[in-house]
Amino acid sequence: MDFLFIAPSKTIFKTGALDDIGQYVEGMGKRFLIVVDPVFEQNGTLGKVRTQLDALDIAYTVYLGVVGEPDVSYVDDASAQAKAFGCDLGMSIGGGSVIDVGKASAGVITNGPPVKDYLEFVGTGRKVKNPPLPFIAIPTTAGTGAEVTKNAVIGSKKEHFKRSMRDDQLIANLVIVDPQLCVSAPPKVTAISGIDEMTHLIESYATWKATPIT
Repeated sequence: MDFLFIAPSKTIFKTGALDDIGQYVEGMGKRFLIVVDPVFEQNGTLGKVRTQLDALDIAYTVYLGVVGEPDVSYVDDASAQAKAFGCDLGMSIGGGSVIDVGKASAGVITNGPPVKDYLEFVGTGRKVKNPPLPFIAIPTTAGTGAEVTKNAVIGSKKEHFKRSMRDDQLIANLVIVDPQLCVSAPPKVTAISGIDEMTHLIESYATWKATPIT
């Protein structure tokens, strides 16, 4: 048997971990791009993060444009915003769409736009040659697994496609899993995420590419 297993450099699983985020991110960068679901600005979650980053004298710019499925326009807009701000680290707080936009942006910021060039089958075959910005994923749903994968699934509403930007270097440097963040999710989101999670588990177990790990 021959297989390769890639995982984030560090994963923290702790109820209430967001309340201690300062100690986890200290020293990782000085200017952050924060891609966050707008709901977490409204419910005070982003405010907790801002307070701790301010205490560490970390500057940040917030991208709140992700609505629904991740779109190429979101990645290109977030990347441009980060470049203009001089970001040296990316962070995503949200579900799979938000994490994929942040993850892809980390690669585009250091390798150049547009993100479509890197997408399988629809792009130009462009590769992630330069190391992406360090990336922190903070998932708020249980199911997509976007925080631990090396690919970002990005689509286009205008061109009607959904493809992956895939590279080993896109794996997150830090994953912070705080189950408390899932508590406020609407029941429908929790149900959909659970079905997504179960599907992934069945696929990874039943596939002919299964490994001892899966």
